[in-house]
Amino acid sequence: MNISLSRISSWFGGLILIITIIYIIVFDPSKFNPDFGSYKILYEIITNQDFSIYFSKFALLDYLVRIIDITGTYYGFRLILAFIELLLFFYVIKSFKISLKKFNIFVSLSLSAFLLLKVHVQIREGLALLLWFFSLNSINNEKYISVKNISLFLVSSLLHTSTIIFWLSTFILKYKKFSSKLKRRLIIILFSVIGLTVWPFFGNLIALDYYEIINFKNIEMSTSKIFYWMSFLFIFYLVFQNERTKNTFINKKSIDHKSSTYIGNIGFYGFIGFVPIAALSFFNGAPNAGSFNLIFRMVLNLLFLISFYRISSQPKSFYTNILNSFIFLIVFRLLFLPYIN
Repeated sequence: MNISLSRISSWFGGLILIITIIYIIVFDPSKFNPDFGSYKILYEIITNQDFSIYFSKFALLDYLVRIIDITGTYYGFRLILAFIELLLFFYVIKSFKISLKKFNIFVSLSLSAFLLLKVHVQIREGLALLLWFFSLNSINNEKYISVKNISLFLVSSLLHTSTIIFWLSTFILKYKKFSSKLKRRLIIILFSVIGLTVWPFFGNLIALDYYEIINFKNIEMSTSKIFYWMSFLFIFYLVFQNERTKNTFINKKSIDHKSSTYIGNIGFYGFIGFVPIAALSFFNGAPNAGSFNLIFRMVLNLLFLISFYRISSQPKSFYTNILNSFIFLIVFRLLFLPYIN
């Protein structure tokens, strides 16, 4: 009886948390949202100028505003976009086989963190990631490269170029002529190359103005920040070691064509490739805000992938609960306690 009550309370607690986050997204979009004002300025710039076709990192946002903005207000645009992203989110969650039976307070922590950060705050990247997730629903089909997925790729990558790495990883995993071992190695190499771009030398060499490496000041490092970043490595190590003790989707000789298998492989092997190379940049002096932003986004995105994979495959695992709790605490500190350094 106590076990049943515990499960019921955990289920309802998780449901209340999800509902609370959705309420904030829909009815109070400025709450705990450091990017709200920035997007409002962009919205006003877009709506106050005549339409013209151009290409830049905000071009797709321009077109998106003009397509879905039927209210003529920034709040109305956010509301419509929120509904679109929420519908995509719950469709994606269903495709990952994250059912109500697997739902509990720990599962809701990771899902709530994603909703808060990617749907509530980082709306461009959130939509871009959700479109990539959406494409994975047909990953088991022979013809993954279709008109639909090419369209999704173009919209997703132009909305936020950081998602290109996930699309490339998907194509690698889907390619039949590569062995599973080679595919995983290629993902490690691919993310290692991305890790190199946080180094000012390589970033400036390829004129990576997206991260504005030259214009940002250096981040001041401290003992607390070092421990903060080390905690990411520690959590990953715990989950990865737990994964290695079993015959799971990320260490099987063959890679199943399932969405959860794909995000698991990209999450784990992407982390292994990106983090060590990116971490080496710290030995060359403290990273600037541009490269620091890239590191944080990429690491957290990879942890989200690992979390969703673990929720799908091992939702009741102690290590899955630890990972989900850690992700939520990171996002909570970022949005609710931004003054803590």
